[in-house]
Amino acid sequence: MSSQQAAQVLLTGENSELLTTLSRILTLEGYKTHTESENEVLPQLLAAVKPQAVILDVFLFPSKTVRTISVIRKYSQAPLLVLAGEYEANELRNTPGTEPFEHVAKPFRMKELLDRIDTIVHSSPK
Repeated sequence: MSSQQAAQVLLTGENSELLTTLSRILTLEGYKTHTESENEVLPQLLAAVKPQAVILDVFLFPSKTVRTISVIRKYSQAPLLVLAGEYEANELRNTPGTEPFEHVAKPFRMKELLDRIDTIVHSSPK
């Protein structure tokens, strides 16, 4: 990341180990990261942080995923990047109220993810 001020990226999902790892890597890449897995706290965090991107890690396809997307959409205009398998991403695409979102298929290469985040952040309104 080459901008003067670090872009804000919010990480959410149920896999706390993956979120922690991604947060560390993104911080090393120059991003300011915030991690939250509880839907009840997301509205306040989205309002306070105003992220340039939200990354949602999807494990399987629980109904909580749809609720999480609904909360993100209600409180933020930030682009949403979903980390999920192809099946889960297709299920999300077929669920009303979840589009639009970017998708990186699991398993992914870190460089692919970083490139996608960089593109999203730089095309996002500041």
